[in-house]
Amino acid sequence: MTTAFISYAAVDKDAHDQIAIWQRQGLLGRVPIGYEPPDWRPTDFSDRFPTSSQLTGADKVILVVGEKTNKYLQIGTELDAAIAAGQEIIWVKNPGAASHDVPSAAAAIPETPFTAADLQGAL
Repeated sequence: MTTAFISYAAVDKDAHDQIAIWQRQGLLGRVPIGYEPPDWRPTDFSDRFPTSSQLTGADKVILVVGEKTNKYLQIGTELDAAIAAGQEIIWVKNPGAASHDVPSAAAAIPETPFTAADLQGAL
């Protein structure tokens, strides 16, 4: 069974909440989706960020791109860990985000529209 992890900044919690609603409604299929609440993450230096077992154990990572996502060290750390582990990255854009907000490590990956049907298809 495929599993997924949501990587998002605290300011994009609304997008995480929408994905969680779609999951509870069964609109994303039967894919278990984990996440590490942003307020549980350290906020100092990127080399001190722990890599969550939920992240490293997932088959796919859903990256929520919001305003200034490319500036958040924790998001970059999670993205780098996922890429190093060979996990598939699926990224969706939260309203208000622009193309320059996409972390460079994800720039070559096509955007998945932020709808339940499109996300289910990507999962």
